[in-house]
Amino acid sequence: MYSYIVGKIISINKKSITLEHSYIGYVINVGRPNNFVVGKIAKIYLYKHCYITNKSSFSEEFYGFKIYDEKQFFLNCIAISGIGPKTAMNFLQNDINLLKQLIIAKKINELEKLPGISKKFAYLLVDYLGNYYVKNKMENYDYVVDVVNVLKTLGYNQDDINFAINKLCETNQINNSMETSDIVSMAIKLISTKNETAIAKA
Repeated sequence: MYSYIVGKIISINKKSITLEHSYIGYVINVGRPNNFVVGKIAKIYLYKHCYITNKSSFSEEFYGFKIYDEKQFFLNCIAISGIGPKTAMNFLQNDINLLKQLIIAKKINELEKLPGISKKFAYLLVDYLGNYYVKNKMENYDYVVDVVNVLKTLGYNQDDINFAINKLCETNQINNSMETSDIVSMAIKLISTKNETAIAKA
């Protein structure tokens, strides 16, 4: 299994780059080829996909990522039934941080407007990765798991809890020195404001 490769960018194509490493040229599929510069040395995080062709012969292809976060997103996507490597790479035509924000916020309509993402795939990304990314944010704070449990006990649904935790983490309003009760109060205020706004719009 390859982790990454360092080499010189030889050429840039529509959906791939050619990288020279130890006098060998590797064709590597990438999400945004324009992020690379011909002649520059680059570190590319790799994923090697092996498959059987229609003629029953063995083949392989490389997928590359400029940052590890993109590779992890790609791996999360291909773990979802119905999403293969080429489809997952199409998602990465878009900024990784934007993708995460829209997935966490469950903004399916905005996701499907992005290049490479249909309504079907937008639903899959939100359904399978939404809670995953919220959980990762929560792990940075020792007390957030307790906060979630308290909110569930109080009867709040998972969508409202995810919304509140995401907002609190994004705006750096919480830290490990705070009391659980204080964080719960902040989360409840955010949820109340969200629901009041939704009612007003209705």
